[in-house]
Amino acid sequence: MDSAGFDLHDDSIDGGGGDGFQVSDAIDDQALHHDALSRCFGWGFVIVASLIAKFGKPRLQTLWLCKSLLLSSCFSGIGALEVALAFVVSAMLRHGLECNIQTVSSCENVPLCRRLLSARNPSMHLFEDVLAHFPFAERVRGQDAKAIQTILGSHPVELTVPCSLHGRCFVREVHGDISGSPCTPFSSDGLRRGVRDPDIILFIAWCLLHRALGAILLVRENVLGFDDVLLLDLLGASYNVFRIITEPAHVGFAFGSVQIYRI
Repeated sequence: MDSAGFDLHDDSIDGGGGDGFQVSDAIDDQALHHDALSRCFGWGFVIVASLIAKFGKPRLQTLWLCKSLLLSSCFSGIGALEVALAFVVSAMLRHGLECNIQTVSSCENVPLCRRLLSARNPSMHLFEDVLAHFPFAERVRGQDAKAIQTILGSHPVELTVPCSLHGRCFVREVHGDISGSPCTPFSSDGLRRGVRDPDIILFIAWCLLHRALGAILLVRENVLGFDDVLLLDLLGASYNVFRIITEPAHVGFAFGSVQIYRI
């Protein structure tokens, strides 16, 4: 039993018909028309309806999702996390379930994306680069992943770093972090160089940061080809790791990009 109250017996929770929880269990397939834009953007209601069918409203109201949650994100882009959470909160409220989830900090190195993030949520901390937590990062970028892990991990994590909105800020404690780290090391477009890709340092830095911060819940999204070995090496001693595989069709989208989430 994990700390959120979900009984997860299998380390591979496959939304495509495996033994684990399917996000579409409670949904009539006829209700999801791939050509209907309104149906596609109603995926939050699909998720909440599935959770209600799985746990029932009284039980669901006691779980993490319905409590006051403080979240962070890294590699935040234009704020997909905030939009997704708004969909879920709206669906929860429609079902009469209280839900208080806040994104209190984001991290993004693209200036245009930071402007969009600050406009969406001007009260949060907006950090500029996950590598700012590791003063030696640029010296070891491009080295072997094991060497990067050893060198960065041997120095204290810097927790007061540049913030686009407030100058320099201390990283606030959160209950969880929801991030999608760069997929180029494991994607076909990135030639699947894996741990030999220069961008692997970003994923290592994210793991080491949260190993230091100790958030209870980490959710990380990446492509199907992601290799778990490095993740387990960095976080396996501190976290139980579960895998969820999703396909867009599970929540009504017609395109075919399969995603893997590590929780």
